[in-house]
Amino acid sequence: MLSQNISNPIIPKAKNPIIEGQQFFTFSTPNTEATFIQKKGKQWIETGENNDLYEFIESLLDISPTHAACIAGTVQWAVGESIEIPTDPKALEFFTNHQTSRASAKNLGELAKSLLRDLVVFSSCFISVVWRKDGRGYTEISYVDPKSVRPDVDGDGFWISTDWSKWKKEDHTPVFFARFSDEDGQRKGTQILEVRIPNPRKTPISLPLYWSVKDHILLDGELLTMNRSRVQNGFHSNLVFRWPEAPSLEEQTANYEARKKFYAGASNSSKAMDVFGQGIEIDQIESTVMPADVMLLQSTIDRKISIGHRVPNDGQLFGIGLGDGGMTFSVDSMKEEASLFQSTVVSPIQFALTDAYTTLALACGIDHEWIILPFQLTPIQEDGEVLSEDGTIAPTENVQASAMNGAQVESLISIITQIGSGVISKTTGKPLIQAAFPALGDPAIDAMLAGIPDVAPAPINPIPSNE
Repeated sequence: MLSQNISNPIIPKAKNPIIEGQQFFTFSTPNTEATFIQKKGKQWIETGENNDLYEFIESLLDISPTHAACIAGTVQWAVGESIEIPTDPKALEFFTNHQTSRASAKNLGELAKSLLRDLVVFSSCFISVVWRKDGRGYTEISYVDPKSVRPDVDGDGFWISTDWSKWKKEDHTPVFFARFSDEDGQRKGTQILEVRIPNPRKTPISLPLYWSVKDHILLDGELLTMNRSRVQNGFHSNLVFRWPEAPSLEEQTANYEARKKFYAGASNSSKAMDVFGQGIEIDQIESTVMPADVMLLQSTIDRKISIGHRVPNDGQLFGIGLGDGGMTFSVDSMKEEASLFQSTVVSPIQFALTDAYTTLALACGIDHEWIILPFQLTPIQEDGEVLSEDGTIAPTENVQASAMNGAQVESLISIITQIGSGVISKTTGKPLIQAAFPALGDPAIDAMLAGIPDVAPAPINPIPSNE
């Protein structure tokens, strides 16, 4: 079932459990095959086993942090700086005057944000157009939620319900709308324009381009659930208390309360073992850090999800660290990845929408080239270089390199204090600071030492005089 809850672990029953009450966490993923079913007596095609395929696709955003980051980053790039506002009077009127109080956006630029988001998440979006009575334009262009749409069995249009899980109720009865057509004689009523990104899969509704890694997205959620449960409900025992003799109940209680107070943290996250008697041996306790195989699995999952979204390299464009969360990058590699991502992923999404806008405008006799202003990378500083908005490199002070943490500041203060007290001379102090803090330039070091008077170093173990 596509809507099956995957957050609960399955606990198998062992015939002869070694330890009473031991629990084993196993992965459980739902059936995620895309099915398209035509049921008897219905004029629409049901999507998914429970007619909730789009709802399932939407729910993936709440399951995997890596998937959600890829979607959010792609949406940000696709939306860009919004659609360029037309200067041509007819195109400008078309851009601003085809919304009504029932529409969710004030103009076609606002509408584009919702449509581009759907193109990223679902690889398709839907636009409702209401033709004028004379068929020479529209009285309304508005957004349609893909989750409310089901394709007609004959392919002539779409059925829309506000809640498909309650479609038998009067308030949610499906309504048919014809597929958009600008042919003479068909420009009438309300029609639905479907916009799709080119996709190798031929299905009644478009499947996301990342559909092939849906199981990795689910596994990412399973690992998240497992790790959360692991922290909340306990690691392996990591404390051992050895008692030569069994303590009294009062002593045990007092010791337990002291442990709980001292080792405060996540609920039940630290386990202790009490050992009573002499000559007792205990096998080595397994480390409580994340097992290596789990880290490898997490890294593989992150990489597969990034591949499914066609994110260049290791996801650093979206700030995604693989497995252990670590990431490194350079300005040049970031520029290359941005250019590659824009041309292979973002541009086809944007073109699908601008082409749809062109189709709608041409039906009104308006020939206009719609342009989505590209997303601009914020300046990225590395090794004394800044990536400006136009993509050029401008030299600047390396603030990140010169910034010091608390321990480094304390160390610097200690050196300056020793210079001021005469333990270290200025002559020795300056090269010492330069060696310890190479990011500090000579002007900064000279300014620090300027207020310190020259003090002769105190002699160490002076030779006692004969007087």
